[in-house]
Amino acid sequence: MIEVKKKILVIALAVAMLVLPISVVFATKPMTMTLTGTYIITGAGDSYDFQASESDNFLYKTRNAPTVWTGDIIGVTNNHGNWLSKGGPVLMGGELAVMIMTFKFEDVTINDVGETGFVGSGALSIGLAHTPSRTEVFIKSGTGDLSSIRGKGTLTALNPFVYTYEIVVKINP
Repeated sequence: MIEVKKKILVIALAVAMLVLPISVVFATKPMTMTLTGTYIITGAGDSYDFQASESDNFLYKTRNAPTVWTGDIIGVTNNHGNWLSKGGPVLMGGELAVMIMTFKFEDVTINDVGETGFVGSGALSIGLAHTPSRTEVFIKSGTGDLSSIRGKGTLTALNPFVYTYEIVVKINP
């Protein structure tokens, strides 16, 4: 009886040793792609306030400001953010010093991107951090087809309401 158990164990180990390397060969590796396009701020949102200080610094807080994303990311989002400008309001010549923002998409599509033509949809959260020396965007989280998406990139202002984005992402299909 012990001999039979030893033979079964040896056969099981032999099969496992053969199958395990094959599973590594057939595992899908992450796709890397660059997402590009434009987003447009289409409204002021339902909450927009600012506080002025004696030194001409202004702190803005926005909530639910609608934006439309086109290009490789297709969707509508409400952004939430805080901005700090020096020398007066940004739209009146002040200099934007710091901006922290989050774009939350309830339903977004990434369409026909990369060598494989990746198409996916789900919820997506994108963060933004701006200082005078750089503006960086980064993927905070995703759901659905986008649950494994991670990446970061840049944002370029064409004017105060229109921006272009370029985000390098990795997705595990």
